[in-house]
Formats: sequence, C-alpha cells, structure tokens
Amino acid sequence: MSDIESDPEFITQYPNFLLEARKKTPKIYLTWTSADFQDSRALCNFLRKIGEVFKAHFVSGKGDYGDDWKDPGNAMRALRKLRLLPTKLQPLLPQVIKESGLATVLVQIMNSIHLERDPLLAERFASHRWGSQVARELQRYTPATVFVDQILPHKVDKIDSTFLLTLINQFVPFVGRPETVFLFARYATFEKVWNEILVPSMRAKGTQLMMLDNILDVYSKLCAFCRNDRIPDFVKEENPILHSVMEHTSHFTSTLKKADRSLNKLGRTKCEFCQNLPQAQQCQRYIRVTARDATSVDKKLLRDFDNPNQIPYVYNEKVKMESVHIRDLPAPGIEHHIHARTDLDPHCKRDITHFIDDDTNEEIGGVTYDGLSPEFFRIIQDNHNHFKKNAQNVTRGNAFQKMDYGKMAAAGFCQPKGGAVGSGYGNPYGPSRIGSGAIIDKQIADQYVQNLFRMGIDNGLVLQVVKQSAREVANAMITSAEDAGTLPVGQHGLNLFYCWNYIAPLHSDRDRSYTISLQTAKDGNPNHYNFCYARWGIIIYTKLGCIWWFDGQDIHGTVSPTRAALENASNEAPYSDGLVVVLREKDANAAKELQKATMNIPKLTKYWSE
Repeated sequence: MSDIESDPEFITQYPNFLLEARKKTPKIYLTWTSADFQDSRALCNFLRKIGEVFKAHFVSGKGDYGDDWKDPGNAMRALRKLRLLPTKLQPLLPQVIKESGLATVLVQIMNSIHLERDPLLAERFASHRWGSQVARELQRYTPATVFVDQILPHKVDKIDSTFLLTLINQFVPFVGRPETVFLFARYATFEKVWNEILVPSMRAKGTQLMMLDNILDVYSKLCAFCRNDRIPDFVKEENPILHSVMEHTSHFTSTLKKADRSLNKLGRTKCEFCQNLPQAQQCQRYIRVTARDATSVDKKLLRDFDNPNQIPYVYNEKVKMESVHIRDLPAPGIEHHIHARTDLDPHCKRDITHFIDDDTNEEIGGVTYDGLSPEFFRIIQDNHNHFKKNAQNVTRGNAFQKMDYGKMAAAGFCQPKGGAVGSGYGNPYGPSRIGSGAIIDKQIADQYVQNLFRMGIDNGLVLQVVKQSAREVANAMITSAEDAGTLPVGQHGLNLFYCWNYIAPLHSDRDRSYTISLQTAKDGNPNHYNFCYARWGIIIYTKLGCIWWFDGQDIHGTVSPTRAALENASNEAPYSDGLVVVLREKDANAAKELQKATMNIPKLTKYWSE
C-alpha cells in the first residue's frame, strides 16, 4: 500500500478511492494445521498468512460489512493458536513475529485512530475492539521489562480546560469508540478516556501527560463548554461529532436529574399513609421465600396451557422443543403470585415488593409497579419504538438459540470473541447505517449521538427506579460495573438489551450483577409473558411500567404465550416489549483485560516496531 493510501487525511478526502480499493481486494482464506508449528520456517509462513488477512481487511482499507468480519475473525483465532506453540519454539516467537511482517501489520491495527474515525470502518472497530484484541495477544509474547514505565523527556503538567478540549478534539475517536460520547456526562467516563486514549496517544508522540491535582476542577470547567453558546469555534468547524456530543450532553444529564428528583418518593423508608397498617398491606412489603431445586426444568419452555404443541416456533423449527406446565414445576411449585395491588392508599403512589431469602435474610429480587411517572415512561417507550426500526438481533449461545423466540438487541460493552460481534454501540446504530457517505456531517452526527444518548437515558431511568426502590441492589450493580471497568451506556457500564416479543425458556445466566427488567408494552392474555422465578416459586404478573430485579444465576424464564397469540400480534400493537439491564460475567472479565491492553499500546508499539 502506498504512503498516500495510508494517510488519514486521504481517507477523509477521497472516500470513493477506498471504496474501489475494497471492491478489488481479493479474498484470502486462512487455515492452519499442526504442521504450521513444526519449525521456525513453517511458523513464519503461518504468521505471514495471518498478516495478509489482517492487512487485506484493515491496512488496505477493505473492512466491508456483512460476513466479511469472518476473515479477520479467523485470523484472530489463528493468532490465538500461538498459545499452543511447542515449548521449543516459544523463545523464537518474538523474532519470528517480526521477521514474518506480522508485527508491522498488528502495530498499524493497534494504532488505528484514523480508521476508528472513518464511518466505513469504525463500526467494526466499535463492535470488535480490534486494536485492543491485538494488543491483548501481543502482550503474551512481550518481555515484562517493556511494560516498566519509562520517564519521557517531554511532560505536560499544566493543563487547562481549553487545552484538554483540544486533545479530545484531536485524539478521541467518537465513531470507533462510541462510549466516549458520554465523557462529559460523568467523570468516571472521562477518566477512562484520559487513561486509555489521551495518555497513550500523547505517549506515542513522546510526551508524558501528567494527571493534575486539580483535575476535577479542570473537568468541571471542561463540562461548562457543553452549552451551545460556549462551544468553541474550532470544535464546530473541525469535529461535527464532538460538536454534537457537547450540544446534546446537557439534555441527557438534565433528563436524568429531573427524573431523580421525581423518584424520591419511592425511596422513603416509611410511608406516612400506610405505616400503621399490617406489613402485608403496606405499599412496601417484604415476602419471605424459600429456594427449591429447579434444575430438572432447565432449558424448558414454561406454559400455562395444556397442549404442548401450541408453543411458539423457536429458532430452528426442526428442533423438538421441550416444555413444562406451571403446575408441574418442582415442588412445592409456585407459592407466590405477585400482582399489582389495587387496594393501596392512592396517596402512597408506590407498590414495591421485596423477596427475602428465608435462610439468609438477603434480598433475592423484587418488583415495583408504576415506579416511573408517565412523562419518563413515555420517553422510554418512544426510544424503544425508535430502535425497533433498525435493531439487529442478538446472537445468543448455540444451545440457547434453539429455544428463545422473538428479538433482542444489545447496547453497551460485550466481550468481542475473535470474529464474533462484540460491543453493540455502533452495531446497529453507527453512522454507517444512518448515512452512506464517508464524511460525517452535523446532521448525521446528531442522529448518531442522539441514538447513544437515548440508550443512556433508558439505562439511567431504569436504574434510578431500582436505586430508589432497592438501593442496595442498584449500588451493588453500579459497584460491579465500576470494578470491572466495563464501558458505559450512559453513566454506568451496564449492558442494555431491547426486547420485542422475546421469550426465554427457563434457564440461568452467568452474570456479575443482578438483572433489571422493564415492561414497555404488553397486550393479550394477562397470564402470558409474565416472569417466573422458578428457583424461588415466584411468578410476577407484569404490566406496563412494571420493573423487577432478580439474580440471573437462579433459574428463571418467561411464561410463554401460544403460537396463535404471537401470530396474531402485529408490529403496530406489540404483544410484549421490554428492556433488560445487567452486567454479564464474561463482559466483566474481558473489560479489565482489554483496558490493560489498550493502555499498553504505546509500549507494545515501540517494542514491536524495533
């Protein structure tokens, strides 16, 4: 590839040239066998093939959508095969990686800020975190001495808000790393941008960016720019996405602050209107529950109708789906049928039920009805309907695909697994799906940024309700996300899933946090599309605005409607829609690894470029 083709400015000024280059780039197929690991020459050829695939897809500007991610995904899995290298070849690996030319290609991918700014490529960088994944693999074969911090000759230790904004304008790839859109909304997100983008970018230029003692004051002044009359001219002229982020941040933060004030009534310890009534009649009640072994119904669809042939078709209609009737759940069966209560004092304005483990006295879940005011509930409903038009379905595990039904779209950090799609910010809501041009103008930037803020508002509103209804549960979720370092959807690093007519069989999840669900639309038979907490003998009869929380590691699932009911449901009148907020275990584990790898990119670049 010529120098002019690798110039970031050339990518911006001549997008059509790159489009033609993509069309002409031949496919390169990659396979590997044990023979590739027999000697250094075979290993070098093997690494050269990996480099050719990566180069064709990224360095030469291919990066098409559709199924093309399978090519670099295959190369990534091949790169991971180096972990299986025979002991005798392991000492030779750094030298062979360099001699094969693979190191040069991988260094270019790690330092891909210009690619992450290009809407034709950035969506794949957002969903796969290619640079961080490459860095994670190269770390394995890099001497430990490389990661010792070196004092650089040039330091920047006097930073004001204007200079900081200049760095953000220059280095932050809002397209390839969509979570950075929230950097003005919460200091923790800015801190990640500082550590993972600004510091490494300046270090790559030979300058050490020093954390300031008064960084909170500087950050506060930086956020003060986020008003239309305060946004500097250089941002408006040079960076339409940064301009849009600064313009729309105040609406995002003010919406959540306003909601928080309106929700204070949920969080009061005692209710003056019903505190003298028996506990079961109070607007906040506690029900003691006992666990039972529900493993016998794991992966079975739950129904309340007798004929099992009436269950909905699943992912693969040829698969025989097992189901179980509610009355046949493990003894002692369903002991707690939870409905919205109609006999509460209307002055209470809340209906909260907590489920307490009778053995440990710990809360294992709960539900609140009508926790959101109509104003904020309509905001979530509007956002939900908006995303329904362009959302891509989540691909769950192979075993689960045979049994779930409906549509689920993810937003937020998801572990990128080689060639499989990971984080869902730019996929499906990135600029590439909003406009076809390679230049992002202000109109496209606004749509992109507003989509991300829509997700953040949904996540924030649901979490605020639980924070007022069950503060310990919400705080535990926030702490888990902060400890894991997952990327934010709004103010916190929790996954957000949009669901349409989604049915899950009874199952358990490997989650780091509690799971929160919100019912945004519901119609039809009131006995269907309810939540079953099988391990604890609970069924929550959901309704519009109902929010419930539970431990996903305990077996749970959906009370399924009949096939006929779903076939009669129209897109205009949804049968059951909702949101899910959670932090998955595998995402929490991956976040720390990728964060460390990202921060090491300057050091890895220096070592593998020598």
